[in-house]
Amino acid sequence: MKYLALFLALALLSAPLAAIDAKDGLMKISLIESAGRFNVFFLQDVAKESYIPFLFERDPRTSSSNVLLDGRLHRLGESADFKMSARAVEGGLEYSFKSPSCTIIQTFLFTTSPGSVLADGVLLRMSIENTSERDISAGLRIILDTYLGERSGTHFASDTKPKISAETLLTDSYKERYLISPQQDSESVGMKIYLNSGSRPDSIIMANWSRLNSSPWNFSHDPSRNFTLQPYSINDSAIALNFDAQTIGRAKSRQVEIYIGNRSSLEPAANLDAGATDTKAIDARPMGAGEASASKNIQADLMAVRELLERINGKLSSGASISAEERKAMEETLSRLKARKPVY
Repeated sequence: MKYLALFLALALLSAPLAAIDAKDGLMKISLIESAGRFNVFFLQDVAKESYIPFLFERDPRTSSSNVLLDGRLHRLGESADFKMSARAVEGGLEYSFKSPSCTIIQTFLFTTSPGSVLADGVLLRMSIENTSERDISAGLRIILDTYLGERSGTHFASDTKPKISAETLLTDSYKERYLISPQQDSESVGMKIYLNSGSRPDSIIMANWSRLNSSPWNFSHDPSRNFTLQPYSINDSAIALNFDAQTIGRAKSRQVEIYIGNRSSLEPAANLDAGATDTKAIDARPMGAGEASASKNIQADLMAVRELLERINGKLSSGASISAEERKAMEETLSRLKARKPVY
């Protein structure tokens, strides 16, 4: 439940915020152009084409990307110092935020985890390029307004903790490989944030959304708190992924990457650009056989077959030839499907 001001703001809205959407496989990405915000969706029911949002959807502005630039905190999409634009790119969607001292590119790309034949995750990549004539200092904080676990009381879980129900700070040498915002009464659906693939956050905060949303860069952690902030923000949790401030030289850049997938998907391999600077790449480690079997969803396989047939039929009906790259991609999909073990 959000605080009272949020409900008053929602009551005044006469139309939904305009969004750019992209779909691939089991995932959907939505960018809210006017607000500089985003959401990620999972195809929960293939037959009904029903998507479940991973983040609070009634007001997508509650999740945000924040940059600490030379000691000053900016909320992207709201800061007057940044000019914003959004566009579709190959494999996903992208924001551009430009200020007099830097350009921030926030890219959302579809990913396919090991053993899957369809896209079942999203890579969030943020690149900060120093366009000024001096060194700058830049840190990043991504606040994700989760909600799936709020009804059950299991707001979050990890590979080391089956239930996280109090304000939690992970810092220094934390051991967690992933965090989950689990959907109630489901062992297979929920948002999973991979911590060993891409860039490992310097610290992670799980706390009441209102406390996180209004906090300065240095959050005051209180392990005695739960996810309620009286009187208006009740049972309302969120995650902050923090990347400490680092110096970026003139004409240099800093890049971080975060992988988000469904609860049943496997951990992706690290997928960082070779030339990226100031990025902490951690190799992925294999997960258990239980999670591997969970990812072999027969509905997803049927959807992959349907998509493959539609692509072939489209080529046949138009008379267009199939390129070598397209043929290779189709053959790889077929090979992966053939390698499946029957599921009964």
